[in-house]
Amino acid sequence: MEVTGEDAMLVNSSQKQKTNNSTKLVEENIEKVIVSLLQKYNTSPQASIEIVTNKSSPSHSTTYEAMKSRGMIGQRRIVVTSFDKNYFNQGVNLFAGLHRTSFNDLDMAIIFDVGLTSHQREFLDNLEKVKVVDYPTEVKDFFDGYLHPKNHSYKCAAIHFAKEYAEDNDCILWLDAGLTPLKPINEIFDVVNREGVFFVDHNDKSSWPFFNFSFVHLYSAELMDATNEELLTPHLCSCIFGYRKNSPFQKLIEEAYRYSQSREISLWPKHIPQREIYQPKLNERNEKLKKFLEKYPLLSRLFSTRQLAKLYPYYGHRLDQSIYAVIAPRYNCKFYPATRYNRSNEASSKASKQNWLSGGEWNQIERSRNNMDNVDEEVVIYHHRGVYNNLDGLRFVRVGDGEKIFVLGNGPSLKGFDFTKLNNAATIGMNAAYRHWEAIGWFPTYYCCMDLVVTESHKNSIYRLIQEQAKNGIKMFFLRENILETYPELVEYSSVFILERHRNSFSLLNLEPITTGSFSTLFSVLLGYKNIYLLGIDCNYVEFIPQAKSLEGTMLEVTENPDDNPNYFFAGYQQKGDRYNIPNPNPGLHFRSWVALQKHITTTSAKIFNCNPSSKLDIFPLVDLEDVLLYETKKDMAIKAACRQIVLERDAANLESALAVLTKEPGYSEEIGIAARKYILRPPDREEKELLESAVKYNGLIWLGWSEYNAGDFQKMKNYLVKSLEFSPYTSVETIVNWVEHFTQFAKEQGCEFNVDKFSDSQEWKSLIEYVLHLNTKS
Repeated sequence: MEVTGEDAMLVNSSQKQKTNNSTKLVEENIEKVIVSLLQKYNTSPQASIEIVTNKSSPSHSTTYEAMKSRGMIGQRRIVVTSFDKNYFNQGVNLFAGLHRTSFNDLDMAIIFDVGLTSHQREFLDNLEKVKVVDYPTEVKDFFDGYLHPKNHSYKCAAIHFAKEYAEDNDCILWLDAGLTPLKPINEIFDVVNREGVFFVDHNDKSSWPFFNFSFVHLYSAELMDATNEELLTPHLCSCIFGYRKNSPFQKLIEEAYRYSQSREISLWPKHIPQREIYQPKLNERNEKLKKFLEKYPLLSRLFSTRQLAKLYPYYGHRLDQSIYAVIAPRYNCKFYPATRYNRSNEASSKASKQNWLSGGEWNQIERSRNNMDNVDEEVVIYHHRGVYNNLDGLRFVRVGDGEKIFVLGNGPSLKGFDFTKLNNAATIGMNAAYRHWEAIGWFPTYYCCMDLVVTESHKNSIYRLIQEQAKNGIKMFFLRENILETYPELVEYSSVFILERHRNSFSLLNLEPITTGSFSTLFSVLLGYKNIYLLGIDCNYVEFIPQAKSLEGTMLEVTENPDDNPNYFFAGYQQKGDRYNIPNPNPGLHFRSWVALQKHITTTSAKIFNCNPSSKLDIFPLVDLEDVLLYETKKDMAIKAACRQIVLERDAANLESALAVLTKEPGYSEEIGIAARKYILRPPDREEKELLESAVKYNGLIWLGWSEYNAGDFQKMKNYLVKSLEFSPYTSVETIVNWVEHFTQFAKEQGCEFNVDKFSDSQEWKSLIEYVLHLNTKS
């Protein structure tokens, strides 16, 4: 029957409405996919920093705007600082304190480079949540010396230009390099967010209060149009202050930046000779007048500025500090107590003056974590100026999944090992194994040599490895101080970590005895890796080989190239002329070093596993390498499927061994293990069992889809992924995102390339998305 007239119009309208609703639903689902993928790949700390600090480039800008338009860039908490090569150690201490106490309270730390060496800059860029940037070129045109570290004008520019890396309402906090947080700084950021600004006084000084008249040059005060009330304000500290972007106090930051561009405002002597310090001798009447005006500063309008200046001593102009001290009272800024937020002591005050007079960090400064006089439980920020040294908690950017690392010993169990299996993981190799790496064209992520004799014997080759770092890709070299006798310049290299130079800075390094194997593992913990896997740590040394002769003490020298070396995984490990120590100059030295290490790291979250079943080192849990390299083979997948089946079948006897394998799964948490144990101990729950069975099937089908994709059969991939929809615990849109996450994880663990953009552009993927969205629309 034909439908005509008004009925036809209603039907057509209804069909059109359905089509519009369908299109709208598809668009909404696509938007959900975009949001989910943006969250997954662009919201980690390092990804966020990379995007924000490079948002002027087209690719970064596109991502940045996509996230911003979707409200995915919320209020952030940003630390800003600036220092040169002379204050590098203090700067690193600042970031160690931030990482140790406030890692989760901090989104990003920006360092404006005011004279760092290239090696120092590289080191700082390799710290988590830290980015080194350059000053804009405009600041170089203000006056000669604007960026000179001693002039401090640059500080006003840094805090001003920090807004370029921030969004409206982001909280920005300046911290001098000579500060170290002792407690979480979230309470400071809370003040910045609530009040819009944060300044600190000097109430930790015995002579407090003192006033701006004593620290602002009168000509500078005139150029800033400083009022008597402003000069009678207690003098603030500028080593720590903050503001909320585009709060009413943004104008204060802009005003300070504008004043800093004038040499006549900024640059007056900071420390003047004692004989030139103006010290007024006040009679009783003037003393009373002074105290009265300090109590009622409004009455100071009855006097000229120069009249009032005669009532106060003048100790020198405090550069940027004098600028902020004058304009902060203009904006009615509240000051917070230095006793809590900027505590210093006699040692740090002495260091401050000596640092200034020496043009950099004082070379006689006594640095120690014990320099804590006058620093009590109340203190949030310690203003130590270099006398405090504690790098515990410093967090480095890691490679691979950031969690696991393989420590590569040189024992014979590694004969014929395919090192490319570890291409996608972090690794640390040691001693003379570089000879094998060079032969096969493969190198580890890190290198370690703690043996003094081996270092001396191989110093030229080690130096060459360092010089060829860009080619071989080794990120850091952990070495002993004796290499500096030949190559003293290495002390400046950011990639060279000299044990003796850092031992007092990191409490973790206070361990004896020192062996290369145990310390390679210790350095892995220091870098932040949680799961450490030992390969080639056999502990079955032959103490003397026929091709070596004894020298003085415990030193040996190779007299001819061994055809086969029982101690190492390749014959050429030791060559004629090499010198080395007897493996165990004291009985059981190496084994004892591992026992000491095991006890030493109990305060950390790191776990050590041995991947060598023939190793005599039996104090660490034994795991199979193929199990560790997730999804490396189909056998691997079968083992995990069997483990899941054990849980499903309530096989309590095998549960713990099953969970031992499952703990290596992406996304595994201790809560899963607890739930599994509870599940086995209680009566069956049909719904839960069905859910677990579905999860096994769902993950298995995605794995099969990945395998077919890897084999180049997109149609079979599509079939398996469509089938997985039946068992997916997610919505259809979430399932699509989950497929991409699984494929990315599979590629990462297998060490192969997975280009998400290329994959997303394939016709098979697009048709699959359309099919899923169509199903979702129908439902």
